[in-house]
Amino acid sequence: MVFPGQASQYVGMGSDVAGRWQAASLIYDIAESASGIPVKRLCFEGPPEEVVLTSNLQVCVVATSLAVLAAAMQEAGYVVDEIMDLSEVANPPSHLAGHSVGEYAALAAAGAIDLVDTFNLVSVRGRSMHEAGMLRPGTMLALLGGSEQEARVLCEHVRSSVDASYIDVANINSNDQTVLAGDFESIIKASELAVEFGFRRAVNLPVSGAFHSTAMLPASTVLKDSLLAVQIKDPLISVYGNIDALPLVGSEAIRKELFGQVSSPVRWAESVANLIDNGVEMFCEIGPGQVLSRLTKRIDSSVKGESFGDIEGVISLASLLKGNFSNAF
Repeated sequence: MVFPGQASQYVGMGSDVAGRWQAASLIYDIAESASGIPVKRLCFEGPPEEVVLTSNLQVCVVATSLAVLAAAMQEAGYVVDEIMDLSEVANPPSHLAGHSVGEYAALAAAGAIDLVDTFNLVSVRGRSMHEAGMLRPGTMLALLGGSEQEARVLCEHVRSSVDASYIDVANINSNDQTVLAGDFESIIKASELAVEFGFRRAVNLPVSGAFHSTAMLPASTVLKDSLLAVQIKDPLISVYGNIDALPLVGSEAIRKELFGQVSSPVRWAESVANLIDNGVEMFCEIGPGQVLSRLTKRIDSSVKGESFGDIEGVISLASLLKGNFSNAF
């Protein structure tokens, strides 16, 4: 079971699910109370320019993912309160993972962090990353059709030719999709040189900062204080981290992961490969969009990737949680 991060959002996400299942509406209420953000209005109505603000978006995406999961648990006959425990269902997932901020949804679903603390942490993360982006402006660029090594060579070339450049690899999403983060001048130069360095094309991402780069180090410092203030338990289901693409064992490992994650590359392709090596044959993407399901198929076409984010998805996911595979699809 995997949970998406930024770039998966759309206006209207979660509105149908919250309107049908009380457990989903409860998640949004907890998110609003803990974060002080009008999460329901932003998710259900927009406007888009407010939703995409990093300080709002991260809470909205995590809330929608957990709302979908809570709705499926209610549909399957389980009670959802401020502590989520997927391990109690008849057919729990063998492993969990989340892309960037989606890792918080995975940890909440594993019972490692309660929902109030989850949304407190995500709101701090979103605000601090937004502020770090204002202090050290930058952006991100997706490179398609080349390898991680080619991306690193490109970054090294750009850093050697642009003063004060901090461009580097931020996300390794699949075998042929790498995302760079850096200052504006470096990103522009990388985009211009992408084809020359072996990429099919380069796509500028609509983000407000150079996430998962050294520009986010101030956000790590702010987040560290908040992480020390909350109780973190051992996950009841294995959760794979973004930094090393390996299971997070123990509360201190989780704190270290979440502290370092905002300024470190997301090794998503490696996480998926490790999950497959550990026997995972189906990836269930919980929340808005289909970003991770599509990436899964690009990483390894032999495994199945399905997205669950609307009413039909909730009903199918509930069947899976009950172990009723024949009614899941």
